[in-house]
Amino acid sequence: MKNYVALGDFVLDVYHDARVGLLGYYAGGSVWNDLLNIKESDFEANCYCIATCGRDWAGDYILELLNERGIDTAHVNRVNKQTKRFHIIVDEERTRSQLECPVCNEKIWYTDSKLPDKMPDSFNFLSKGIVIVDSLKKNVLELAKSFRASGWLVAADIGHIAHLRYMSSDNIRALVQGVFDVVQMTSSVKKFLLNKLSCNNESDLYELLECQYLSITDGERGSIFIYRGTFGQTVVKNNNAFHTKVIDPTGAGDAFFSKLLQQLDERGQFEEDIDSVLMAAGIYASNRVSVLGANGMYRRIAIPACDCAICGNVIKKTTKPRIQHQKIATNTNHLLDRTLRALESGAAKRLQEVLNSINGNILMIGTGGSFAAAEFAAKCVNQYHPSASARSCRPRDALIMGIEKVDAVILFSYSGRTKDIQNVYQFCEKRGVPVFVLTKLDNLDNIEPYSREALISYNSTKSSAKEHGFISMAGTLIPMCLFGQIYYSDSDSEFLTFLKECFERRSHEFSEEAFFDIGCRELCVDVFSGVDTSCTAIDLESKFIESGLARVVIHEKKDFSHGRFNIIEQYSPDFIIFLNNVSGSYSDALFKYLQKRNTLHLFKMSSHCNNLWGDLDLVIAAEFFSKYLSKALSYDMAKPNYPEDAMTLYRYSRKDLY
Repeated sequence: MKNYVALGDFVLDVYHDARVGLLGYYAGGSVWNDLLNIKESDFEANCYCIATCGRDWAGDYILELLNERGIDTAHVNRVNKQTKRFHIIVDEERTRSQLECPVCNEKIWYTDSKLPDKMPDSFNFLSKGIVIVDSLKKNVLELAKSFRASGWLVAADIGHIAHLRYMSSDNIRALVQGVFDVVQMTSSVKKFLLNKLSCNNESDLYELLECQYLSITDGERGSIFIYRGTFGQTVVKNNNAFHTKVIDPTGAGDAFFSKLLQQLDERGQFEEDIDSVLMAAGIYASNRVSVLGANGMYRRIAIPACDCAICGNVIKKTTKPRIQHQKIATNTNHLLDRTLRALESGAAKRLQEVLNSINGNILMIGTGGSFAAAEFAAKCVNQYHPSASARSCRPRDALIMGIEKVDAVILFSYSGRTKDIQNVYQFCEKRGVPVFVLTKLDNLDNIEPYSREALISYNSTKSSAKEHGFISMAGTLIPMCLFGQIYYSDSDSEFLTFLKECFERRSHEFSEEAFFDIGCRELCVDVFSGVDTSCTAIDLESKFIESGLARVVIHEKKDFSHGRFNIIEQYSPDFIIFLNNVSGSYSDALFKYLQKRNTLHLFKMSSHCNNLWGDLDLVIAAEFFSKYLSKALSYDMAKPNYPEDAMTLYRYSRKDLY
């Protein structure tokens, strides 16, 4: 009989129908799905759990279910927490998973896996088998290594790598190299590792991992399977998916992986030829997605005084799942399209004509997120314009800096209705200073106080051009990209190619799991920046402050004085965002110093682009960072609630700027 041991945390999968409400529950999590699949096909197999679960009804339920299926749970550690939950919203092709309960919008998740440090002695008396992990957390891997040192095979199913995003490539390499015999990963994890570990292709990644088999799954597009051939060559097989009606795709990868593992012998060799093994795994996975539940089943059980399965509050039985779509997520999802439409609007051509006519000093003026755009515009002019120089400032500064001494003013306002921007426009007109307004406002609208000649509009008639919520993302990024379209000359590629590559890379960079340890909404955030990342720092500060989510301190890296070190040590922020563009020895040393502080949550956002374009790349990263932070905290940064009397100040319409 074969032996299988799974390591990790128990998860309860909660199934909801988007129309009729709660359906039921079942044990979730990749490693437990694998064990249940293996027992389904071979009930004689010995399956063991070394796991953590909560001391609650959900933990009782999972333990009872696994025991019924013949899985040994003697090594399960009960902790004084609720058992983790995933919620599966069943809605035909729109079926998806989320951490938040769709009824009460709360979530239960924690990151600590309280597992033993080494293989329990009782396993020394078993014949060697396969250890299964679905996490790259250090303590899980250390336990897996102790099994491997005793002759067990280690198999990893990697679907989530959020905690690796801010680790160095050397640390990730040390974490995963030569640890596993069999590895399966999703296509998104593959993309991340290829980029992070500087691998050219899947074969390079296979060589780096030093495993026997590498499986890369890509949903309906099938999978890639890599192994060492008879004569030592690397063999790559592309396998098409078996097409079937998809009811619930959540267990497809687990089904495929468990069937692979089931066909391995104790030496790590497949009992049949590779093609037959992959065929059987593909058929098994396609059968699994055609039924509801990652294990092809779910159960409805009674829950004490709660119809919600998570929050403990009494919910009316008529309550239906409320699947929320945050405005910031919607805005981010359409941001590339909005930007591309704006670049097609002719605004860049009009802006270039204005810039070509200016010889001398330009003031770039904006507020909030638009100030980040003004900062980027000033950088572009100073670096590329042959006969002009620029300074970015806020509206009030225009009065102090002596506006009569400048040759032109460019105002940045997404809506065009910002009171302070309108006041500066009138201030410039009265003094005969050439003034232009870069805005989404249509120049056919003829909105007071602007003249049509002053408006440089990037208005688009596409419905996706409209942003929802209070925090404007397009109002920051689109003006930057208009200047980028004019001045981009960083390589032989076109600006649009550069822009799309940035979006593709950044859209896969973050996930909710990266923020699981950030447990409150009243946050204090420190942003470490330099002159080469100033636009990103301004944009992040604007988003956090204007959304009411966090207090923010921006530190210029080189001005990080001795007193600030004391503040970091004694009054730690909830997390630090470390912006890295052109990395020098001081920046590297500062990051290493912060990395040693175990109490700090540290997010490193880096760009491989150069200087100015690296800052633009990081601004795009900041948009996706904000999206996933909002989702993880269940706090929509684009639509916060403000006190009504505070909004009267926001709408303040007097002419003065003080």
